[in-house]
Amino acid sequence: MAVARAVAVAACIVALCARAADDPIPLRPRVVLDYVHHNFDSPQDRQVYVEIESVTPDGITFGQDVHSEGGKVERYRQVMTPAEMARSKTLAFGWGCAGQAVEAEATRGSSRFMASQRLLRLLKEQDDVEIASFYIDGCSPPRPIGGPVGSVGPVERLRVLVNGDSREIPAVHARGRMTRAFEGIDWEFDWWFLDHPDHPWLLGVMGTDVASKRTYRFQLAMVLVPDDAAMGALEAALQGNCEATVYGITFATGSAELTSAARATLDDVAAVLRKHPDWKLTVQGHTDNIGGEKSNQDLSERRARAVKDALVQSRGIPATALDTRGFGLTRPVDTNDTIEGRARNRRVQLIRSCRRQG
Repeated sequence: MAVARAVAVAACIVALCARAADDPIPLRPRVVLDYVHHNFDSPQDRQVYVEIESVTPDGITFGQDVHSEGGKVERYRQVMTPAEMARSKTLAFGWGCAGQAVEAEATRGSSRFMASQRLLRLLKEQDDVEIASFYIDGCSPPRPIGGPVGSVGPVERLRVLVNGDSREIPAVHARGRMTRAFEGIDWEFDWWFLDHPDHPWLLGVMGTDVASKRTYRFQLAMVLVPDDAAMGALEAALQGNCEATVYGITFATGSAELTSAARATLDDVAAVLRKHPDWKLTVQGHTDNIGGEKSNQDLSERRARAVKDALVQSRGIPATALDTRGFGLTRPVDTNDTIEGRARNRRVQLIRSCRRQG
């Protein structure tokens, strides 16, 4: 039975586990999960980009860029096996620190960035389910914590941005208390998982330290789904509307440093410009409101210049085809009061010279 189940799960992985054409978070290569870690005693949204690098019968490989203060970038990879995806009761999520391997021995046997299929099923069938995760303080090694959780009411609808478009997706909400008694670790948690039998992605978790009342939230703000027609859609938008909003150009938190996940979108932009050598674009940078007006204005200008530099220096686009401009926090397209709203405001826009600048 166990062997048959493992074969079935591997077959599901090869088939990309997609049961519906409108699956909001497909399990396939190059999909990027844009998580935000937000401590409620600090205004910063720390972005954690998780890219699905490969999906094979051996498992799913996730890649993450980890940025150090000195500007060094390390690529960490985690592999989730079919067995872990099928029946693990332990969930691993988050990020590593530069110089520290994410694939620590302590997290082996865990599902990554999702509940296991078994765990989701139990949450929907039982009142109390034992769940475990990991406690990490700064760059300390992960320490397992666990406890019973139970579902909270019927399936909810959570807002997640998919390629910048707002979607309401079904979520199973669970609540419980997780401890590591001999170290005095005691947290109350709320968990939200995508209500999907094959890949119940982690949509969010909110934790509160019982003693200090410190609270944080780790939330899936946006999903970037690659599309074979993306270049055509970008070209059509620039040709018809003279502008295009591009969410696939992503940066490290509070930085103008482009992430690995941005490469494919930059390649598409370069391909469109090569096809239309007479076009001239203005690259606009936009931010959320965290950090204030002056710092965000500077950040938006540096991000716009970083996009131009990537297109000119690495992709051979003439510098004369591109101008840059930053608008900082002055042109929000969504509320800055929510994690997902701020994620939507952090964006790059491309404006073709056929539209008057303003």
